Amino acid sequence: MIIWAFPGMGKSYAALNNSESIFDCDATRFKYDVNPDTNLHGSLLNDCSRKNQYPENYISYVNKVDNLYNYVLINCEPNIFSNFSDMRVVYPDVSLKAEYLQRYRDRGDNDTFISYMDECFEEMVNYFDSLSCKFKIKVKDSNKYLVDIMEESRMEFMSKTAVVAIISEAVKYGLFKKSNDMSIEKTADEIFEGNIVVDFDDLKSKIDACYKKEALEKKYADNRNGLSHEELTELIMDSMVSGVAEIYYGEIAPYSHGYRYRFNDKDYQMYDCSEFFDCAEKVCSAIEKGKYCIDIDNLKICTLTALENEKNITSYEYSDRLDWHLGDQYYHHIHRLRDVHEHKGLDAIIQGRCSGTWSNCMACKENNLIRQMVAFKGFCVDYAMNNNGEVFNANFKKALVDYHKRHGVDISDINNWIDNNYNKSFQSATAKVAVKSR
Repeated sequence: MIIWAFPGMGKSYAALNNSESIFDCDATRFKYDVNPDTNLHGSLLNDCSRKNQYPENYISYVNKVDNLYNYVLINCEPNIFSNFSDMRVVYPDVSLKAEYLQRYRDRGDNDTFISYMDECFEEMVNYFDSLSCKFKIKVKDSNKYLVDIMEESRMEFMSKTAVVAIISEAVKYGLFKKSNDMSIEKTADEIFEGNIVVDFDDLKSKIDACYKKEALEKKYADNRNGLSHEELTELIMDSMVSGVAEIYYGEIAPYSHGYRYRFNDKDYQMYDCSEFFDCAEKVCSAIEKGKYCIDIDNLKICTLTALENEKNITSYEYSDRLDWHLGDQYYHHIHRLRDVHEHKGLDAIIQGRCSGTWSNCMACKENNLIRQMVAFKGFCVDYAMNNNGEVFNANFKKALVDYHKRHGVDISDINNWIDNNYNKSFQSATAKVAVKSR
């Protein structure tokens, strides 16, 4: 891109501090035979011979280096502007005359040049005001230099190549919708013509956000060991229900310490889960973010094996067949998840007849967790679905239905489930107790 900038805008400074992308192509050296070491700002050029090749030599060189740099800065006469394509013109408001004259003095310009600019400043500004040019930037604020203007006026200093690249990325991420009958290159042309208005600062910010999200998702995917977020969440839930991983609540009743997930002696504590079946999502997020590291391959193998073994369990050991003392509050059997995973006394456990108290370090949430786990493992589902309250609330029932549905079991029709899983039901235990009592 070619930029003509008014004298004193800071072309030399911009090129000096951005030499890889900005090239300062001063017309003076193409117009006069000047010693390479000459200070073009401080020296008089009246005695220098004029080159006959000018302006053709300058036009040719500028167009050549335009292919090598992002920006080429020029200072030639306006009457040769038509020889350059994709050009920008940057000039100050007439109100900045005093500031620019001081800039000329500060950089060491000779008196002749300063006097000329003092006399012609207004005329030059008026000329550029009337100049027909697609991209003109008029600077109205003081203490602004070319590098500042280029940073602030992003659209005016964007090449078509840059616009095409940004629009392509925006389309890729669904941030920009182009017309179906218009190519991205044509869309860029329409943007330059002003027929399509785009906030490029906002668009680039959104694209950068997509890049960061992609990078973060890649990191998360690596930590998930190739599984999707949903797959890992489901695996963690299965590991809890199968007993491969431990899930428990609290440490010292009646004080609550949140849920804790443990696999292979590695723990992850959660303080913001209201129910155990919400923990899988939290554990998955912790793994993704690198806060909790476990052997996912081993977890998967152990869990799948345990679930396969569970399929062979079609009944459970009724509480009346166990040496459990259920009548005395302080001496009765205290349930643990071990009992649930061993399929012992599930009819008594799900009723809450084996709940612990503060005296034996059992938090209320731990009791609820153990009772809920019975139904998640596929036993006494009829009791859980036919009862309400804190333990078997609506959130629990939805999670229970969804979990079993994922494993190919429909519990929405509980009578049908009982018919197909009678020996796993609570009803089967109550029927046996009724027969025994007679």
